[in-house]
Amino acid sequence: TSYSCSASSYTYREGCTAVSQCKENYYFLDKDAGRNGQKLTCSNGKWKYNGREPETTCQCGCLGLLDDVQLKNASYVSVKPPSDHFNGDTVMWPKGTVIKTKCKEGFLFRAKWNQEKGTDHYSCRGGDDGWNDHQESGDYPYGLGRAPGQCSPQCTPIDTRDIPSNVKVTFDPLSNPRLYTTDVKGNKLLVTMATYNLECAPGFKYADGTTQQKLVCRGGSEGYEDLGSNKRSAAVKTCISKGCPAITATNVDPSAQIERSSSCSSGDAMNEGCTVTIKCKKPAHYFANPNLANGYTLKCSAKGEWIDQSGQKAKPNDKGSFTDQCLGGCPVLSSSDMANAEYSTAAPTGSSSVFNNGDQQIYGGGIRISTKCKDGFARPNEKDRKSADPITFNCDANTNSWVNTATGDKGSPSTCQSGCKLPAAPEGTTFANVPESNLFKSGGQQYAILGSRVVVSCNNDYEDPKTANPKASQTLVCKGENNGGWVDESSQQSAQPMICVKSGAKGCEVTSLNNADATKENCDILDGLMPENCKITIKCKEGTIPSDPKAVDGSGEQSLVCIAKNDGWKDSKTGKTKIQPLKCVPVCTMMDPLTQSDFVKKADAANLVTMNGKTYVKQGTTVSIKCKEPYVGKTERDRNGDPIEYTCRGGNDGWYKPATGEISRTPGDSCGALCDPLPMSGVGTLIVANPQVFEYKGESKVVEGGKYRFKCANGYKYPDGTPEAANNQQSIICKGDGKGYVNEGTNKTNAAQVTPCVRGSSPGCDKLDVVNPPLGVNVTKSAGCSLSNDKTSVGCELSMECANGFFPSSKTTSTQPKQAIKCVDDGTSSSWVDTNTNAVIEMIKCEAGCPSLGVSKNSKLESGNEPSIISPAGPFYAVGSKITVKCAPGSVHRNGDSENPSETMEYVCRGGSANPWSNSKYPGLEKVPGDGCLRTCIAPQLAPGVRATSAPAIHSMGDNIVVRGGERYKLKCIDGYHYPAGSPFEKNNEQILECDNDSGKLKDISNGGALVDGPAKCIKNTGDGCADMTQKNGKV
Repeated sequence: TSYSCSASSYTYREGCTAVSQCKENYYFLDKDAGRNGQKLTCSNGKWKYNGREPETTCQCGCLGLLDDVQLKNASYVSVKPPSDHFNGDTVMWPKGTVIKTKCKEGFLFRAKWNQEKGTDHYSCRGGDDGWNDHQESGDYPYGLGRAPGQCSPQCTPIDTRDIPSNVKVTFDPLSNPRLYTTDVKGNKLLVTMATYNLECAPGFKYADGTTQQKLVCRGGSEGYEDLGSNKRSAAVKTCISKGCPAITATNVDPSAQIERSSSCSSGDAMNEGCTVTIKCKKPAHYFANPNLANGYTLKCSAKGEWIDQSGQKAKPNDKGSFTDQCLGGCPVLSSSDMANAEYSTAAPTGSSSVFNNGDQQIYGGGIRISTKCKDGFARPNEKDRKSADPITFNCDANTNSWVNTATGDKGSPSTCQSGCKLPAAPEGTTFANVPESNLFKSGGQQYAILGSRVVVSCNNDYEDPKTANPKASQTLVCKGENNGGWVDESSQQSAQPMICVKSGAKGCEVTSLNNADATKENCDILDGLMPENCKITIKCKEGTIPSDPKAVDGSGEQSLVCIAKNDGWKDSKTGKTKIQPLKCVPVCTMMDPLTQSDFVKKADAANLVTMNGKTYVKQGTTVSIKCKEPYVGKTERDRNGDPIEYTCRGGNDGWYKPATGEISRTPGDSCGALCDPLPMSGVGTLIVANPQVFEYKGESKVVEGGKYRFKCANGYKYPDGTPEAANNQQSIICKGDGKGYVNEGTNKTNAAQVTPCVRGSSPGCDKLDVVNPPLGVNVTKSAGCSLSNDKTSVGCELSMECANGFFPSSKTTSTQPKQAIKCVDDGTSSSWVDTNTNAVIEMIKCEAGCPSLGVSKNSKLESGNEPSIISPAGPFYAVGSKITVKCAPGSVHRNGDSENPSETMEYVCRGGSANPWSNSKYPGLEKVPGDGCLRTCIAPQLAPGVRATSAPAIHSMGDNIVVRGGERYKLKCIDGYHYPAGSPFEKNNEQILECDNDSGKLKDISNGGALVDGPAKCIKNTGDGCADMTQKNGKV
């Protein structure tokens, strides 16, 4: 039976039935009433529930937390409360219930105070007050937004050592302490939303064609999410390419060097198949591992990974090096090193002492060797000589040098210098000026060290055997027995210490053979003299003659025999004694008359020498000539009308021209025959070099020896099969005298002609790909611009300008921000022209930079220079420019800490994009410095009856709790409440508030964006009841 429940004067009719339920966060004590509500009947003026009085008050409580929902990331520390009360299907825990939880492994409490304790501690206040956080120190440690077990998922950081070598980490969240926390075990865990930025090395890409990957921490079982594919539990992708990242000096030990095969390219990437060998630097470094005697050999695989000689993937160590440490040592001494020394004890051997670096053997640090000098050799250092051989040396690995263990000084175990024998002075001779420290004994013989000086003189009644001078002295310098022994200080000729003799020499003075040839017989020098009966025949060399023509015979020779004693040398043919050996002087040959010139000044008779029917000019004689018709001087200086002067130098130098420093066979060589200049070359033929052209008797002429050199211009070539085609050049030389020009190298072709160049390429302009224009350039318009034979087609028209983040380069002639060009062809060549048909010398080039747009409205400039570049596109900052800003009061960076909102941030200009500024503190790029600064709004307090269905994170800023610009609240009235009639929120029971990034106030999105001070209030519903019954905390 249905009964009417219409009310009159707030009284319901007898028999009316209704169901009452508690609103959210409240419950009935009766379990059945809690699950299904109280089914009430109006009977005899009272409401009855199952024949008894109904509960008129709903008990306040808290929603029971489900293990797999609210507590999925936490576990109980306290005892889990029983499920004795319900609101519908929802378990309700009574007011006063106490809960303690801890986060599971890999999760962390959201609240800092709970992180510090390791557990949370909540008690149920119930109703709209929700849970009370006993560990929060704020004024309102309770509310519906709080609950036990609120643990955020964390992520284990990626081990960068496992990242492929061709993948670069451009941002590691572990570099920012705000993006990770440390658990009780000391492990670092990334917070949710912490992001790795990864990028393929130059020349590499991922399989999907991209070059960048972002992995953001989602935590828990979801791990990392790949933002490109939205795949959860994602891993670092491998970059693939036909190349590997370049290995540079930063990837090897500082004492190592890199060798590459010819298949490797330079730059940021190396080709697939490239082999790189890394060796320690010779001669004193090595790898301790004997298997690395020939260094590391790394080969670039098809996957873009370096593979070592064992077939394993090469990984850099924690310092970024692919190699072991190169250890220092000392080179093992070779037989050539030990040419003047020998080991006094056997040299160390074995793998623990001697290491290999290719063919170089090296002693390890701490190895000792003992050496001594061979006979006739001594240590150059006086301290080492005083130590006396043998000397023990220790290898110092730090300096790669040997150290004398007796003195502590660095030295060389094998450095021994040759001395000069210096026996006791013979009878009648004195050796002086040799200090005792310069003498050493070796093999029973006394020596003077290298560089020693000795003065030799004769005693009374003794004389120099060469000069018979009793007062003669000799100063000798030791050059070493292996380098000529003693050398006379004045003549720098090898000599032996003079042995003074009594009057009457035993030999003859040694002859000087400058400018002469000689044959000798029985002439071995003995005691500084050529011995008695020595026979010698002397003849002057070409370009010289005897200073005394009478000293030679008809064949130009002088024949001498040593008589010694007081007679000296005797002329074998004349019988005369005390003869001086022949001396030869330089002369010049004389040609008179000259063929192409006449003498202006001849050599006078006093400077002429006639010998054997030939006339010679003495050294130093000056003559002058002038060219005779039809010959002219070969240089402009020689054509000025003045006589051309020559000086005789003789010998190999012949005639010398002081004005130019030239050497000539005869004075007449300065004059040459004439040729007519060659005509201008045809189209496509370039003159690379041409001779001087001068006027002679009203006509243009080229002198003998003048050379033209031609080559074909770009786009042209010499006809196939011509001699010029091979080297793309032709050289033609003027011969004159009716011969005209000849081709250089042949000299057989008289009257040679210029070989014309022919067009060597098809029409088309230098390649400009409109699909892939140069870096920083945008093609804004193009028509008819196809590519063929690596050229752009004739007729192509296009317009270009600098892209965002770029400006016209000042290094080019095209400094305008835009350029319009067209490819044209004149039948012989193609070229780019501008809109005025002028040839385009240079295409527009754009450099990366940052346009000067000031700083964002929510920040303020702290420091920074004015933009350094003024371009047609406006002022720009150069790449690398730095600007320091702070967020303005009431603002904080989107990635910043609201407790430190005014931190200083340095921005660096990266250029090349619409967002060209990088923030040194936080990842990502921004359009202008401070673009990431957001205004904050005071977090609104929700009035009774208002519930947030969606709320942003709140932050502490000074004494305020704030939310950041752009973040939104979605609010609604809870059951039993409603928005005022006619308000914008009544229809959908929803108000949307957004923190306005400009004003720092709340903006009412539901009411046309009006700025408001706080949320709209909800009004509590009231209604009729049986016998004026009103239920507290319930609904009907």
